[in-house]
Amino acid sequence: PDLSIAAARAEEWDALLLPGGLINPDHLRGRPDAVALVQSFVAANKAVGAICHGPWLLIEAEALRGKRAT
Repeated sequence: PDLSIAAARAEEWDALLLPGGLINPDHLRGRPDAVALVQSFVAANKAVGAICHGPWLLIEAEALRGKRAT
């Protein structure tokens, strides 16, 4: 990676892609900086994609409330 989660800013990126697998999303959803980053992308109406177990982080960030996802 070129950038840490703490240094990432939604205003500098067009979209966010959350990793899949079992371990990565589980660790990320427990990190307040990762949750805040997802929330900032959602608040800015930017595209957010999630692979496999990646939606766990979207749920933690309350980004799916009232939305349908597949």
